Amino acid sequence: MVELKKALIVGIIAVSLVVIASVGYFTLFPSGFRLPEVKSMWHEWGAISENTTEVISHVVIHNPSRVSATINEVVYTIFLNGIPMAQGHSTGPVSLPPEGDVELLLSTIIDNTKIPAWWVSHLRGNQLTKVELRGTIRGTIYGISFSFPIYYTRDLETDLDEWLDYNNETTIRISDVPPLYVVVRGVDTSLGSFNDTTTQFVHVARIYNPNDVVIVVSKMYGEVFVDGVLIAVGEQPADAIIIGPGQEASITFYSYVDNTKMDDVWARHLMNGERSTVLVKIYLVSDGGLVEVYEYEGEFETDILGSASQFSP
Repeated sequence: MVELKKALIVGIIAVSLVVIASVGYFTLFPSGFRLPEVKSMWHEWGAISENTTEVISHVVIHNPSRVSATINEVVYTIFLNGIPMAQGHSTGPVSLPPEGDVELLLSTIIDNTKIPAWWVSHLRGNQLTKVELRGTIRGTIYGISFSFPIYYTRDLETDLDEWLDYNNETTIRISDVPPLYVVVRGVDTSLGSFNDTTTQFVHVARIYNPNDVVIVVSKMYGEVFVDGVLIAVGEQPADAIIIGPGQEASITFYSYVDNTKMDDVWARHLMNGERSTVLVKIYLVSDGGLVEVYEYEGEFETDILGSASQFSP
């Protein structure tokens, strides 16, 4: 189940960052101009805070012509479903030598506080995000100044139902005396209801009883923490689900992600060097109280900017 939460918290955000960090760099010049080409690029993190994330991009540009030119300034805004998500600009002018290469530095500042609003807009659009880049390029060629607008758009689609399915077998010990186990053979996940603050997912788990005795699954409650932030809770509301020896049953449970915490988790993950600790706690609901029956703690790492290489020419 940790993989499900990891995919939820990081997956969508990571894909969006790759688009934000890369989408504008192939459109530095409008069609019709026989001007320099993007030869290669790589990205690194800049300043990171709770509210903003900076991506610094090194773009190597090749000038195939025998005429030198200067790019004085590149400025742009990136919108996700109409939400101004990031501002970008070049860090200084660069001169393009005839038939040579030059490195252009771009700084993109992502507004972390817009992540929850974008997430909800993505779900309301049937998991479709329209990415738009609008900006301006200013430069000189033959000593003549020029300025023209740039515009780029693309669609970003996701399939959370497929992403969050869990197809591995996991054995969980549910009792020490006597020792009893259940085997989770898979979990089918679908998007449930959502609003500005909460996203519900519906999970149908296939539970196998490998024991020689009947087991009874009671009401359960769960919590998921990422770097100390409570990002999601879950519940299995049905009482007294009976699974006979050697039998399998389908059990439905629900998880609720706190949309308002997504930007906190994002910022902490990056400030920890793209490493996060996930803590999962499962409780039995008994006489109105909670009895802890399972705990898991693990770490995961990402390489978000490394994924941006798929957009390189």
